[in-house]
Amino acid sequence: MKKIISLLLAFCFIFAVAAGCSKEPAKPDDNTTAGSGGDSTTAPEEKPWYDGLNYDGMDMLIACRGQSYTEYVIGNENSGDVAWDAVYDTNERINGTLNINREFALGSNDASEFINTAIKESTNDGIYEMIMCDQYYGTAFAALNAYQDVNELSCEKSYLDLSKPCWYQDYNDNITIGAKKLFFLGGDISPTILAWAACTFMNWNLYEDVFGEPEEILDAVEAGQWDIDMLREKDIAVYLDLNQNDKVDLDDRIGSATSAGQSAAFAAISAGMTFSKKNAEGLYDLTIDTGFNNSIFEKVFELYRETQGFITYDFGANSNGNINTFSDGRMLFMNEYFLYAFRDGCREMEDDYVIIPRPKFDENQPNYLSALQDSLYIYTIPTTADLSKHEAISAYLQLGCEFFSEYVITAMYDTALKVKNVSDKVDMDRAGKIIDLVRAGITSDFAVVYQSTIGGMANMVGALITSGRKDWHGGVALQKKMYEGYLNDLLKKFY
Repeated sequence: MKKIISLLLAFCFIFAVAAGCSKEPAKPDDNTTAGSGGDSTTAPEEKPWYDGLNYDGMDMLIACRGQSYTEYVIGNENSGDVAWDAVYDTNERINGTLNINREFALGSNDASEFINTAIKESTNDGIYEMIMCDQYYGTAFAALNAYQDVNELSCEKSYLDLSKPCWYQDYNDNITIGAKKLFFLGGDISPTILAWAACTFMNWNLYEDVFGEPEEILDAVEAGQWDIDMLREKDIAVYLDLNQNDKVDLDDRIGSATSAGQSAAFAAISAGMTFSKKNAEGLYDLTIDTGFNNSIFEKVFELYRETQGFITYDFGANSNGNINTFSDGRMLFMNEYFLYAFRDGCREMEDDYVIIPRPKFDENQPNYLSALQDSLYIYTIPTTADLSKHEAISAYLQLGCEFFSEYVITAMYDTALKVKNVSDKVDMDRAGKIIDLVRAGITSDFAVVYQSTIGGMANMVGALITSGRKDWHGGVALQKKMYEGYLNDLLKKFY
């Protein structure tokens, strides 16, 4: 029970910085103002933008993958879990406010199978008003005219206001093509974006046992000094061959563990690696073959391949390998994502932990960056959706984003605020502010978001490291023309 409370206390701060997003407009106090004749008049009450909207029970069907992280989207009724109860209740609140009959249609749990089926069903029957697609597989269909440009809805009044903080403006800007072509929406309405933000979990007790005062890591984070070199130093120093088999494995006391392959790309992105950049025309140029990217790659290669105490494992064979070792108190750093805080290992572990950003390339990197794992969900409007429903869809998306910020996030945050520090060791106010750094560092890259269409470019980082080839320029040279061709072909589809 202690760690469940601790989880809520830690994870709520992920959302804390977003808690001010798009709150219902404040109602002025019932003050009086003096009129010209000295009479007192009551200031009119400001009404929220959605006041009076009524769509007469309009059906609204949203396609969503089945079983995988549906609690973030659908929630659970009376589950006893503050987060998932809030998601469920907020969905009901949205339905009632707009008088819509919104339902989620759960498809295959396989991301590729789901989106292929959903697009086919939508094309043939036009049954979906929205599709929540996986970032990796789902974005590929934008070039096939499967999704509506959200800035060109067929209605006199669109209620979408992407300037509101509950929408992740950097994310949406970085996937906008040209002046304003935008086919996907990322914001608080889809908490999976926050859940998939890369971060590092640190076992407080293990650090204390081996090195002394864990506050020194928090000091380094706050000073902007937490970098890959420091991670490597701690990984090497903490390593102990517990099973005495002369092999670094998950049964030892280790510094860090993460899955092999794709995880290297997220480490590199968090260290500042870029793959594309928006040009003056609002289109994108590749930025992969640079000296700085080469330096980042070499440092990540050294972390993954040349650091005793850092281990990669086959996620397909052992999906819980890192979290089990971490929760057992035998791993100092777990380099994963916010969502791991909701998993049983972290909920039940006895040791205390804190969440800190992924390490920088070096302390000269301006800010901590938080790469996004591409299984997150983003909202789309199919081009086959009934045009007469576009206004209601825009109202649903805007209200959903605002209400998720107002009620889902606030419910988690306020609940945690009622609980004093559950550990005398960790200053949770300080820990929460450091989690805010992770949230503030969420970043996206057009070529990464669309990488399934342009050759899986970001995956080249992990492929080279897995093969043992410490030659970024050489690896890029073999693939660069192919990537440029894919990117140009993609962009031509929109113009």
